[in-house]
Amino acid sequence: MQKKKILLIGPYKNSGLRVGQYLSPPLGIYRIKSYIEKKASHQVDIIDLDLEGKDYFINKLKNNKYDIIGFSILQPTLKNDIALVYEAKKLSPDSLIIAGGQGAVFNHKLLLNQTPTNVIVKGFGEFALLEIINNPGQLQKIKGLYIKENSKIIDTGIVEPYTYEQLREISLSFDFNKVPYEEYWNFMEKVYTKKHLEIMKNEDFLYTIRLMTSTHCPRKCSFCSSTNFLDNACKNQQRIALSGEDVYSMVKRALISHPKCKAIYFNDDDFLFDKKRIKELCFLLKNIKDISYFCLSRVDNIDKDLLRLMKKTGFKFIIYGVESFSDKILKDMCKNLTINNRLSKQVIKDTIDIGLTPLMNLILFYPTASIGDIITTIENAIELVEYDARLTVYPYIEAYPGSNILKQENLDFTYEKFNVRKKRFILPNLILPRSKKIRLVAEESIKIREGLLNNILKERKWTGVVPHPLQGLTLFLAVYKILNLRTARIESLINRILAKEEQEQRIAVSQDIIRYEVCIG
Repeated sequence: MQKKKILLIGPYKNSGLRVGQYLSPPLGIYRIKSYIEKKASHQVDIIDLDLEGKDYFINKLKNNKYDIIGFSILQPTLKNDIALVYEAKKLSPDSLIIAGGQGAVFNHKLLLNQTPTNVIVKGFGEFALLEIINNPGQLQKIKGLYIKENSKIIDTGIVEPYTYEQLREISLSFDFNKVPYEEYWNFMEKVYTKKHLEIMKNEDFLYTIRLMTSTHCPRKCSFCSSTNFLDNACKNQQRIALSGEDVYSMVKRALISHPKCKAIYFNDDDFLFDKKRIKELCFLLKNIKDISYFCLSRVDNIDKDLLRLMKKTGFKFIIYGVESFSDKILKDMCKNLTINNRLSKQVIKDTIDIGLTPLMNLILFYPTASIGDIITTIENAIELVEYDARLTVYPYIEAYPGSNILKQENLDFTYEKFNVRKKRFILPNLILPRSKKIRLVAEESIKIREGLLNNILKERKWTGVVPHPLQGLTLFLAVYKILNLRTARIESLINRILAKEEQEQRIAVSQDIIRYEVCIG
C-alpha cells in the first residue's frame, strides 16, 4: 500500500490559562499517532495550535499534501475547531476531513451538515483511522462512523465493545519519544515561576506527564458527557482498566524518555475506583524515586489506609469531584453516593491530616439549586479551606451534548453565537438555574466578583500570583453580599490566606539569601 500522510490537530483552546492550569500535549492524538505508525508505515503529523500557533498550522498545510486531516474536538473548543476545519478545507481541498472526540461525536449532525467535515469517528480513533486509511473507498463498510454523503448522514453502526487486550495494545504502544513534552514545559516556565508553584502547592507539577489508564468513568453523573462517549460507539461498554503492572510499565517508559519529568498525572476521571489495582500500583511505584503523583477521584473510593499508602508512594495531590455539599443536589446530579455529604468533609480532612493536598471541584449554581443548597455548599467549603483544602468553583453546569442532563425538559441556557465563513452558529453554552431568584444571584455575583478580588489585592498591595482558592472564595463573598449575609468569616479567610502566602514568600526569599551567602562564602 502507498504510504499515506495524515495530519492530526488537537483541540484549539486559543485562550489564557486560569490559575492552576497547565498546557499539556493532546494525549489522544499522540496515542493514535503511536498506534498508526507502529501498525503501518504511514506518516502521522501532529499540530497543537495552543503551543505552535496558527501560522504554523497554515504553513504546515501549505507545504504538505495530506491524504487525511483529523481533528480532535472538545465541546469547549468547538467554536475554534470549526473555524480550523474550514481553514483546512480551503488550504487542502483534496484531503478527507475527519473528526473525533466527545465534541465531534455528540455534535456530529452540526459538523457534517454545516462544515466541510466528511467523517465523524465514534469511540477510540486508533482502530477506525487505521481502517479508514486501509479502505478509503469503502467507508460505509467500516463500523463506528458517521459519514456525510450526498447531503445525507449515514450511520455505519456500532463497533464491538472494546476489550482489555485492545486497551492494553493502544496504551503500551504509546511512544513517549514522539511527544515533545520539553516544549510544553518550556512554555509553562514562562507562565509560572517557582514561587507561583509553591503558592499553588504545585511544586514539581510543571514537569508533568499525563497518563490515561482506563477507558472511561461509568458513574453516569448527570452533567458528564464522557461517561456516555463509549456507549455511543459500542452500546453498554464496560469499564476497562490497565493492571497496576501495565501502568507501572507506562510510567517507567515515560520517565526514561523524558528524564526531566518530575510528576505523573493520572488523568482518569475516577482513578482510585479499584483499591486492589491502586495498592498493586503503589507497591510497584515505590521502586521509583523523586517522582510526585496526582490524580482524580470520587470521595467514596477513599479510606485512611489507602491515603497512607499513597502518601508513602509519592502521591501529593488528589482532585476530588465533590460538586456540592447539598444531599439534594448530589441526588439531582446522580452522584450516587451511598453516604451523604458528611463523607466528603471527612475524606478531605483525612487527606490533609495524612499529608496530601485535596482540591475540591464544586458546582455552585446547579439548575435545581435553592438558596439553602448554595449556602450549605459555601459554608462547608469555607470550613474545609480553613482546614487547608484547595478549591475550584464552577458557577454553572456547562451544556455538554451527550450528558444526561440535556435530556431533561425545561432547561434554560446561555448561548455562544459566532460566524464562520458567513455561516451563523448558535450553541448552548451554560445551563442556567431554574429559579429566577437564583439566576439573578448568580449573574450579579459573577459580575461583581472580579471587582471584589481586585479591591482585596489592591488593599494588600498584592503583586504576586493570586493564590488558587481566592477565585472561589471571592465568588462566595459576592453571593453573601448580594444575599445580605455575614461576610466576616470569608473575608477573614481570604486575609489569612494572603498573609500566609506573604509570610511563606518572605521565608523563601530569606532562605535564598542564606543559600547565596553560603555559596559565595
